[in-house]
Amino acid sequence: MVFNNIINKSGSIKLKVNMTTKRPLRKQVVISISEDNAKVIGSNASSYIKSINKYFQEANLNTLADFICLEKLDIIIITNQVASAHNMSIIEDILKNSENINQNLIESPHLSQSKLFLKILSLLYYSENTNQAISSNIILRVFKELYTFNNIALVSKPRIIKASPNSDSAIIWIDI
Repeated sequence: MVFNNIINKSGSIKLKVNMTTKRPLRKQVVISISEDNAKVIGSNASSYIKSINKYFQEANLNTLADFICLEKLDIIIITNQVASAHNMSIIEDILKNSENINQNLIESPHLSQSKLFLKILSLLYYSENTNQAISSNIILRVFKELYTFNNIALVSKPRIIKASPNSDSAIIWIDI
């Protein structure tokens, strides 16, 4: 983040925040959501920040949410310090219990801390003998069974996308 000082008409100095996304910050709580949920949250971002901060204060936490950014199918909530698991569960509860939000399309929050990722290509997008898309839980279960991943800590759940609209293969990204 870059802070620029701006002097307004009354002569007081006001800080203007320019956010940069050159690299992930540990103070960013990232939540994967659907496009419809992103529109709802984006249009009411200030009320979500107020609600999150209210719950943080009621829980006697020192963490405060500063603002919300939207990036494709993720929302990023910037906090004043690194969010704990308890902070992230509060944020998740607030988002999932909001009106006009499809709670099934909100992933668990995670910290944006990894610059390393694993990209897996050409897996089947649909589970065998079903018409259901492969889930991140299936990928996690397979990773636990492979000895190659014994000493690797995953930062977040795997992200799965269809390679193309007409394809039956998937691309999976895993932050490690």
